[in-house]
Amino acid sequence: MDEPWIRQRCSEAQLATLSVDNDLELTAAACAPAPKQLGSMIVASVALNTDGVGLLSVSLLDSHGESKARGTFEVSEDAALRFEASSLWIDVAPYRLAPDVRAFGIDITSAYIPNCGDGGFGAVRTLYALSDGNIVPVLRDLYMTEWTYLKQPAGRCNPDPEAPDVTVVEEFAKTVQMAETVTNGRQDLVIVGTAQVRSTSAVGSETVEPSTRGRFRHVLKFDGRVYPTTELETAWWKWRE
Repeated sequence: MDEPWIRQRCSEAQLATLSVDNDLELTAAACAPAPKQLGSMIVASVALNTDGVGLLSVSLLDSHGESKARGTFEVSEDAALRFEASSLWIDVAPYRLAPDVRAFGIDITSAYIPNCGDGGFGAVRTLYALSDGNIVPVLRDLYMTEWTYLKQPAGRCNPDPEAPDVTVVEEFAKTVQMAETVTNGRQDLVIVGTAQVRSTSAVGSETVEPSTRGRFRHVLKFDGRVYPTTELETAWWKWRE
């Protein structure tokens, strides 16, 4: 794991706290200083077998470098998800869900980026918190960036010989903000979405303009275990139509 492009690098001692199964190969890792309420360091890794199936392991270290809490979660590669060394990013934004509950995020970015089709997705974020000494997910699989092609030039991805010699992409981004309201003892979360249109000519010149959609806003409420996202997903796709 000594690739120079990894932004949140881990030491061997930090990775050792995750105790990777001998049948799995360490594929991706990230380490970042933890908020004081959680510990000293957050360590995350993905280890896979030869079939692309394995575990996402997350550990909170104390000031002595010892693991004070751990969580392991099944992951698997598929047609859209491919892990590489830099696929993990730890988000330590101030997610203060309650006076004594602090969350953090882990972004997973696939190494596979489709160059044809209608569009694609960027990082997927899950928020984790401590519960009875365990690390548990409280908000699952939030796509932070997405894009869709509005125009593509003639070529392999567009068989129309009359297509204009320009690529036009609408780009979508989400942010997670804290609301002032509380549900079931946890702060509500506000998901804010924005969109912009990027045009790229055949010679590489670009223009970026705001989308006419306006801003997306949706409030997530804690149900006692997690922040459900079904209504969010419905509202998001309606906004994107």
